Amino acid sequence: MSSLLVPLRRKLLNALTGSPEGRAAWIAEIGEGDDEGYFGPESAPWEVHAAMPTLVAGIRALLMQTLHPGAMAGVHDWSRYKSDPLGRLTGTIRWIVATTFGSTDMARRESSRVARFHDRVSGTYASSGAEHAYSAHEAMPGSRLEIFPGVGHFPQTEAPTELIEVLTDFIATTEPADARLEELQQLLVDGASSN
Repeated sequence: MSSLLVPLRRKLLNALTGSPEGRAAWIAEIGEGDDEGYFGPESAPWEVHAAMPTLVAGIRALLMQTLHPGAMAGVHDWSRYKSDPLGRLTGTIRWIVATTFGSTDMARRESSRVARFHDRVSGTYASSGAEHAYSAHEAMPGSRLEIFPGVGHFPQTEAPTELIEVLTDFIATTEPADARLEELQQLLVDGASSN
């Protein structure tokens, strides 16, 4: 590996795992579980979260969340994002990886860890309907917005048939992004060399 890429690689691994070598204890634990967890190797979550585009999609998802005033008020008031932004990001990544690839026990422990952070959050947010969804949709080029009347934050349980129809249509009609690994790598190199 080019000496130019070594510091960038260490920063990226530290941001993703909390360890500059990428060998955080929680990552090693994934291979030690006694079951395949909630999903398993042939599942959609394994396929999606194991792919490189998930990094891009994850950043986009976080950006979408920042457009929701209630979510941002909670982050502003209760998160450590200002004092430890990479630690906050690592915690999110840790939960996603553990619940996707870890054993059932690991996924439960990680979800409990995250729940403990959220236990201290309090306050109210008076939503004025779906206006925030429309403004987030307008702010994110290429996004698609689906509103399920009368459904809250859990369409997978409140309207599973409608959700499956929308997801099936989305998969069938959405053109995949044209992301070439070589171009992404060059962007990383160019960005690193400009610093």
